[in-house]
Amino acid sequence: ANRARIPVLAVDTKIDPDTLLAFGAHVETFIGSDNFEGGRLAGEYLGKLMDGKGEVAVIEGLAGHETGDNRKNGFLKGIGVYPGIKVVASQTGEWDQEKAYNCTQSILLAHPKVGGIFACNDRMAMGALAFVGKGDSPYKSTVKIVGFDASADAREAIQKGGPLVASVAQFPSEMGRLAVERSLLVMDRSGTLPALVPTKVELVTK
Repeated sequence: ANRARIPVLAVDTKIDPDTLLAFGAHVETFIGSDNFEGGRLAGEYLGKLMDGKGEVAVIEGLAGHETGDNRKNGFLKGIGVYPGIKVVASQTGEWDQEKAYNCTQSILLAHPKVGGIFACNDRMAMGALAFVGKGDSPYKSTVKIVGFDASADAREAIQKGGPLVASVAQFPSEMGRLAVERSLLVMDRSGTLPALVPTKVELVTK
């Protein structure tokens, strides 16, 4: 597309800068959520629910994936406001529900005092919930889970109350609107675009 002089805009997921550099490629702009800010909101909220003390764990996305890394780092920034909270485990669930279930099991077996889990997407949050909330699990009343994406099944679980207490919402329709708007600007050559066009994130609770 670059060779054909067709402008490229990235939406929702950034293209790794080193990869762009290696191929001599160029993207006009990135339009998407501020994943770091979303993670920070999740960390601050979970820390508040835990009264600023205790142990927490993180279930990451794919290692080295910018979206997941930003969410995790944002969470660490947010939870870092509470010096009485310690992050005792961080494992990759690779965005997968079943793998997140297994991560949750191994984390809680190794660290039974964990009182909060941040999952970098809702699929993994639902995997954590499946383990924490099953049958007569002793963790039902002690572990709070926060996810990311505010997917329909996560919103339903939050509404019911229980271990899944919140999720960070993105606004994909706004990304789409901005992508069309910015594409027209590029095509009309009516102005330069910023490297980043952030869209808002918002915490969804019961």
